[in-house]
Amino acid sequence: MIFHRPDSATCPTVDFMPFADSPFDITDTGSTEIEEPDPYLLPEGFALYQNFPNPFNASTKIKFEVPRSGKITLIIYNTIGQKITTLAEGYYHAGLYQIDWDGHDDRGRTAASGIYFYGLFAEESSYFKKMILLK
Repeated sequence: MIFHRPDSATCPTVDFMPFADSPFDITDTGSTEIEEPDPYLLPEGFALYQNFPNPFNASTKIKFEVPRSGKITLIIYNTIGQKITTLAEGYYHAGLYQIDWDGHDDRGRTAASGIYFYGLFAEESSYFKKMILLK
């Protein structure tokens, strides 16, 4: 599934990537056994991955994992802790997500070259990574 926010051209694109490689088989096998859920289908914990590419020029991809449904926020900060933009905010279902950042702030202005930090806030936890924007 791919989710696009149609409200403006400067909003990030959010891709949802299910963990299964293929669609689930829902054909009736005649078996009445109850199967245990596959533990590899859902993340075991919250995770924030290093953006790619890094350093980047025009845009970069940020991946994160959500082990259970809940509210998350993904924010970009400059080196003095000022918020540049909020890339994701709201209720997310369990899964692996990828968000593209095009190097613009909340007002649509192009961010300057430099070091930035991005933080994932979920439940009572927070995770941070560093990235470099080069022009």
